[in-house]
Amino acid sequence: SLSIEGATDLQRVDAGEFARGGAFKADGVVSAFRFLKHGFALTARAEAIQPQVEAVARNSFQIGFEQLTLTAQVDYMIRKAGVFTLRLALPDGYKVEGVSGNGIAQWNEKPAPRTLEVNLKERTLGSYRLAVTLVKTHKELPKTIDLTGATPVEVQKLTGFVSVTSEAGVAVRTTTFDGLTEIPAAVLGEGKPSGGGSVLAYK
Repeated sequence: SLSIEGATDLQRVDAGEFARGGAFKADGVVSAFRFLKHGFALTARAEAIQPQVEAVARNSFQIGFEQLTLTAQVDYMIRKAGVFTLRLALPDGYKVEGVSGNGIAQWNEKPAPRTLEVNLKERTLGSYRLAVTLVKTHKELPKTIDLTGATPVEVQKLTGFVSVTSEAGVAVRTTTFDGLTEIPAAVLGEGKPSGGGSVLAYK
């Protein structure tokens, strides 16, 4: 963004008049001035426009006898200015199995706090979907499991959904939850897992 903070011994003119006065085009001209003598002063401020990012995050957990699988899908809406990098806060104890999305140049993990940093090939504006698959293994099924999802950071508005499913032979019920509202699983398009199992859903 560009703004004029001060103009001394200058007269503002429209962009069309500026273009008629020489071999310059009026395209992209923010302000134009005329001067009649030397010694004029013009002060302008230039600032980078910050992107406005909204995100809808869906963390889908699947509990099995041998491992806990987390699929995190984030639908971004990026306005005002594009972004080259997207970041997700990752839960501890999981291994990243895969990262997918259009135009990903590379991705890497940053420790303390654990963060996934996804670099894009070009500046991205508008809607963008990022999906991450994480896995945590266990030798035997724990009696209780703390479920912490992946959370997009550097966003101005975040809406989140959580679903929990289990494989056949594993029964799941909620003991405690905070900051969540239980919703029908059908709202998230979650059907009964094949072969049985449980399904829970939250917003």
